[in-house]
Amino acid sequence: MVRAIEPTNPIVRSFAVSLAKRYPGPYNVGQICAIYEYLRSHWKYVNDPRGFDYFAPASESIISGLAGDCDDFAILMASLIEAIGGASRVVLASRHDGTGHAYAEVYIGRNFREAKQVMDSLYSTYTKEHSLQVFLNWLKNRNFVFYYHQDITGCWLNLDWSATHPGGPFFKADLEIAVFPDGRYMRLK
Repeated sequence: MVRAIEPTNPIVRSFAVSLAKRYPGPYNVGQICAIYEYLRSHWKYVNDPRGFDYFAPASESIISGLAGDCDDFAILMASLIEAIGGASRVVLASRHDGTGHAYAEVYIGRNFREAKQVMDSLYSTYTKEHSLQVFLNWLKNRNFVFYYHQDITGCWLNLDWSATHPGGPFFKADLEIAVFPDGRYMRLK
């Protein structure tokens, strides 16, 4: 999985920049939102080969037209965030019944105070600059809640493709392992 996260691959970097340029300047919340929205709205779910867990490199997911399974989405999301100067990780989550899922997270601060500033900025970005329909759907569903993990490495915002917005609900899991692009990993749950 770590080899599939490719922030410096020219295809990945170019794609990340083309999405993030909507919010120019140093790395910012708007760039995260632009990447998440585009990827989520254009992603097509396609299973791995039968009996095999295939981790598509980020560049392959772009070349194949933004298609793959949940870990491919997470790998691409993590790669795009890293390609514009953010910090990311992929969480592998599973339940006792054997179901599993993978999703990306983005680093949003060392502590709750820093994370809250990012979440406030995220709220502001969506309510001021994103489609009115997205905002109205959030209000209608009362789903304007941000989900994040806090551990010894800091606070990490959920970027799951199955959520409706960055920081949407997590996959409910019994076991969670965070995999960092540098090869480190840690058990979250």
